[in-house]
Amino acid sequence: MSYFYLMSGDLKMAANQLELGLGMPGLDPIQRARFSARLEEVRARQCPRIARTRSPTTTTAATVDVKDRSRTHTHLRFVAGADPCIVRVSIWFIREKFSLLKARYARAALGIVCFLSVSACVTLPPNHPRSPQDPWESWNRGVYKVNVKLDNAIAKPVARTYVRIVPKPIRTGVSNFFDNLDTPTVMINDALQGKFLAAGNDLGRFLFNSPIGLGGILDPATSAGMDKNNEDFGQTLGHWGAHPGPFVELPIFGPSDLRDAPGKVVDSYT
Repeated sequence: MSYFYLMSGDLKMAANQLELGLGMPGLDPIQRARFSARLEEVRARQCPRIARTRSPTTTTAATVDVKDRSRTHTHLRFVAGADPCIVRVSIWFIREKFSLLKARYARAALGIVCFLSVSACVTLPPNHPRSPQDPWESWNRGVYKVNVKLDNAIAKPVARTYVRIVPKPIRTGVSNFFDNLDTPTVMINDALQGKFLAAGNDLGRFLFNSPIGLGGILDPATSAGMDKNNEDFGQTLGHWGAHPGPFVELPIFGPSDLRDAPGKVVDSYT
């Protein structure tokens, strides 16, 4: 009967039938060994939720107790010699933990930057003339100072090391790769501005460079006459009459205005 349940994929009923068979009186040792081996195989296939301990006579043992709460494993314990099924569970567990750590560190870094930006606001003199184009001058000056410190401490050393170590052809390939990833955003903004010929040109560039240019590392589309365009959502808003608004210094991203700053958020999702 266990064969029927195995063929139908009902591992739980197959395991129950095999356990009943092992409890039958007068079972010969050969048949008992076959039932035990098949039961071990069925239990191994019941992944990812496993709670299994092999007999003390075996050379390896593994016990896993995994509780899945919103795809987050809360407990995982190994005793030497885990089988491939348990290894898959452990890899999933490590990936989930790594993703949570990355998100936590990203939020912490963003919080630190915002805190430094707010704390760096400059108090202007009482008689300092106010410019209509820069109503947030105190904020902008403070954020600018933070950006300069971050640039001198991190960005410039990293950039100089990158230029010194990485050959120019590889740097060009990396730049082409990210430009190719940005092509769909440019294409969408071309269409939103009514520049359908430019949108078709960018679509052709993307379809040409992605397979033939090895994911955009190479740029055969330019040699084929499909020139590169540069559009973003801020330019789209400007095309339809949105005014730039006052100047604003963004943490890390640098100078912008009230029209382009929200546009950067929209571009990041396209």
